[in-house]
Amino acid sequence: MNRLFPTRKKAEEIFETVIQKRNATKYPFKPEWETEFRKHCHAVASIAEKIAGCCPGLDSEKAYVLGLLHDCGRCVDEFAENRFHANVGFDWMMSEGYDDVARVCITHSFYDKDFDIEKFTQPYDDLLKCQAYLKNVTYNDYDLLLQLADVLNDKGTTCTIEYRFASLARRYNNPGILIHVKQLQQIKAYFEQICGRNIYDLVGVKYDKTQISGSGHGRETLACGNS
Repeated sequence: MNRLFPTRKKAEEIFETVIQKRNATKYPFKPEWETEFRKHCHAVASIAEKIAGCCPGLDSEKAYVLGLLHDCGRCVDEFAENRFHANVGFDWMMSEGYDDVARVCITHSFYDKDFDIEKFTQPYDDLLKCQAYLKNVTYNDYDLLLQLADVLNDKGTTCTIEYRFASLARRYNNPGILIHVKQLQQIKAYFEQICGRNIYDLVGVKYDKTQISGSGHGRETLACGNS
C-alpha cells in the first residue's frame, strides 16, 4: 500500500533537502533565518504529534510528518522569486506522491478555504491555483491540527495564539491578520474537547491561567515560552 505521507525518517531527510535546496539558490537562508526555520518546523511537528497522540483516530506519526514538512515550499525565497511557498510545497510533494503533505502545504495557509484573493499579497496565479484546489477540499482534523500547531510556535518559541498573530502582524505589517485569532481559539477549543485537557498545558505554553475561563476560553495574555 502506497502511503500518502513519508515515514518520519524519510521526512527528516526531506526536511534537510529543503534547507539544501534553499541554500543552493541565489537567495539562501541567512544563518539566523535557518535556525529559526529549523526550530519552528520541528516545534510544529512536536506540537502536532502531542495533540494527535491525545486524539482518538489521529495518527501521531502522520501529524509529526505533516508538521515537519508543512513549510517545505520555503526551499525558495518566495518574495525574491515571486512564488507562494504553499504552491511550491504542494507541487513538490505531489510529484513525490505525498498527497497528504501537499494538501497541508496549502490548507495550513488558509484559515478560510473560501478566501478573498484581493486580501492576499502573494502572486495572483498561485492564489488562483490555491482557490481552485480548496474548492474541492473539506477541511479535516489534520488540516485544523496543522493550522493550530503552526500558530502555537513563533520562530521556534512555543506561544499563545495571540502572541503568534501579533508577531505575524508586526512582521508583515498586516494588522488585518488579527481577525483570525478567534477562529484559531475555536480550533483550540475543538481539540481541547477531544483531548479533555488544555492545549497550552499539553504543549508547554506558559500563560496566565487566571485569565483563562473554562477549557481554553476567555482572554489570554500575550505570553510565550517553553516550559
